[in-house]
Amino acid sequence: MEASFSFFQPKAFGATHQGLVRGENQDAYFISPESGLYAIADGIGGMPGGANASKKALHALNRAIIENPLMTPGELLQQSHQAVYRLGKVLSPKYGIGTTLTAIYHPSARRYVLLHVGDSICLLIRHNQMETLSEDHVTERVHIVGQETSYAPALSSFVGQKGSLEYQAREVDLQAGDKLLLLTDGITKCISEEEILTITNVQKDPENLVQALITMANLRGGYDNATALALFMPDKSS
Repeated sequence: MEASFSFFQPKAFGATHQGLVRGENQDAYFISPESGLYAIADGIGGMPGGANASKKALHALNRAIIENPLMTPGELLQQSHQAVYRLGKVLSPKYGIGTTLTAIYHPSARRYVLLHVGDSICLLIRHNQMETLSEDHVTERVHIVGQETSYAPALSSFVGQKGSLEYQAREVDLQAGDKLLLLTDGITKCISEEEILTITNVQKDPENLVQALITMANLRGGYDNATALALFMPDKSS
């Protein structure tokens, strides 16, 4: 059932931090109430041009939304994907470039759509409960060293890769008072989902929430770039 509150813009804030170890920030975020796009991207560190890839993915997606408002969510993602792929052919002909992409796209007053590729995360917090809306595109690679076997995650799909793009696109049924969090793995590798829920429930403003998450990730080592974007839907009294 659609609620009248959705005619109002969510209150949003995003921030990114290089962390304490990495030599470059390859994360990026994008907020545009005008086009209805709220998104984060995490450039792939094992490939060159990660920072270029993340920024290109976000700006290409926003441009596609503005120029092609009748495109399906999948078609919009393909526009971003192809833009990053073409840039990769210029910047790194041998290896290409790539990035994750997780976005909430707000094409109309009563529609919110999740667009997702990779291993960043989208969380919905409602009535002090949390639900993960995104599905990781990750496979495990086996490493055998001597007699020991270990498993390391690797992306099975990312924006800019050669070939077809595996992605997630789903409508999100939002209600008054809902909170959405978009987080790169620089946050989620340092802070558990239980801790994220606790922090979210005590923060009344998206800026304070985002800064609290990034600060905690850095206090716990800051091993990766950390990016967070929070959307607070207006409550019924707004």
